[in-house]
Amino acid sequence: LGKNTGVQHSFVDEDVENGRRYFYAVVAYDRGDPVKGIFPKENDKRIDILPSGQVRTFQNTAVVIPNAQVIGYIPPEGSVQIAPRSAVGSGQVYVKVVDDAALTGHEYRLEFFDTANDSVDNNGNWNVLTDDVGKDGIAGTKDAGENNGVPDAGEPNFDSTDPDEYFVPTTTFYSVRDLNGVSSTFQARDTLFVRLQHKHIIPETMELKNSSSEVIPTSKYVVDFNAGKIRGRNVGDLLYGESYTLSYQYYPVFRSPYMEGSPYVNETLDTDIFDGNRIVFHNHWKVVLDSSKSGWSNPAKAMDFNFNNIDTYIETGSGTDHLLGLRHPADYHIIFYDDIIDTSLTVEAYYVYGIPINFRVYNETDQRFIDVLFVDTDFNSQLSSTDELIFAEPGLNGELLYTWDIYFPSIDTVYQYGAGDTLTLKLKKPFRRGDVFEFTTAKPTIDKQAARQELTNIRVVPNPYIVATSHELPLPPAITSGRGDRKIDFIHVPSGAKVHIFTARGEHIRTLQHDNNMFDGTISWNLKTKENLDIAAGVYFYVVESDVGTQKGKIAIIK
Repeated sequence: LGKNTGVQHSFVDEDVENGRRYFYAVVAYDRGDPVKGIFPKENDKRIDILPSGQVRTFQNTAVVIPNAQVIGYIPPEGSVQIAPRSAVGSGQVYVKVVDDAALTGHEYRLEFFDTANDSVDNNGNWNVLTDDVGKDGIAGTKDAGENNGVPDAGEPNFDSTDPDEYFVPTTTFYSVRDLNGVSSTFQARDTLFVRLQHKHIIPETMELKNSSSEVIPTSKYVVDFNAGKIRGRNVGDLLYGESYTLSYQYYPVFRSPYMEGSPYVNETLDTDIFDGNRIVFHNHWKVVLDSSKSGWSNPAKAMDFNFNNIDTYIETGSGTDHLLGLRHPADYHIIFYDDIIDTSLTVEAYYVYGIPINFRVYNETDQRFIDVLFVDTDFNSQLSSTDELIFAEPGLNGELLYTWDIYFPSIDTVYQYGAGDTLTLKLKKPFRRGDVFEFTTAKPTIDKQAARQELTNIRVVPNPYIVATSHELPLPPAITSGRGDRKIDFIHVPSGAKVHIFTARGEHIRTLQHDNNMFDGTISWNLKTKENLDIAAGVYFYVVESDVGTQKGKIAIIK
């Protein structure tokens, strides 16, 4: 029954034979309950084979006949890292090919949502009793959203008004946008909705034309963008039964939470599949110092330091405060000067008072200088061992939020820092809104030069053919006499090839044509002549003719 370690959404079946038919079913099931008399249950897994031999599958089933690709087939690279067009997040993104045949060659854009703008109370601190005050954030004004029982933008402790969510933006969803777009032709049903080929349509990219290629004004139709449906706005706007073509861009993946390692969903083993691809995320979910990219500009004056968010208890005049800093995802530079350049922050409640300093802290990600509490333990107004720095940064309304703490352990060496000295602090940061990756999927190709060299790979299976082969299909249901179709396969043939079959006396009996499907390099022969007569036992010759060359061979038929 498995180890309950998570849902696995992909499986590679390698124990198969080319040319043989296989059936697959994916179902959910439960154990039932013997005490309560509940039998085990599972989803429907029907597969019907009709008297005609046709196979009918249902929602959870599939039928597959595996075969090798044509010779000269060059698959796309299986996993490619893509570079960001713009990104604060420091992780890596890869595109992994899942299904070569479904690749489009389109250009895509990867976009993100984070805790500051995803319209979700991710940390669960929104309180319906105190925070359900409406979008203006003020109780008693009876504005939109007040007392509706759900959090709305503008209310306290939600999205951009929750410091934990907007000041520590963490990836929550991602979307993939098809930048090439598609065209969908449909038969209108007047004012009744017609379902389109895709969902999550981007409104500003739409254009509707009639069969005469005339553009239809947007005032004449209504589109359900998320569901992917269209109808005429009024009777007669889209004529019943007429053909229309809608061109648009859309999101093959829209607001998906499924990313490897996400703290917001339980199942994070893999991501959504779209157009034969899926995105693989190496996201930095926790904001920590990247030691390999951080350090002093002058290695000769590299004083050790400990870096973490501030987490301490401070005595005040009214008691003890727990000072817990937010892990703000940003990169910083502590820049030194020869002269006094600033004054550290004064917080009288903590008995910390500002002193002149010869350095400033620059937040590179947010592009601003920030305040700093300077605990100058040796009172020399210089940064030295046993000193401590606490970053204080402006929040949404200008209030100070404490973030990071740097402590310099005790050492015997005393360094003098001045102009040209910088301590760079690079952090590992999760992806956030505004981070954008763009990529183009590569479709598989055929290398004709390689195909010429692989002509000798062409084979006939089985050869010799003796009475029957396990790859032949059984008789359909209700058929009790005779035998099913016989079959031998020409495998590893070139794309678009023709196979000419001759008797031992050189008489032409059949020509078979490959259908140009590069993903299936097989041509099947039912052992019948072009007059649809069964062939006799004996030796036959074949010639494979293609634009990359010719290959000859023999076939033995034994009855």
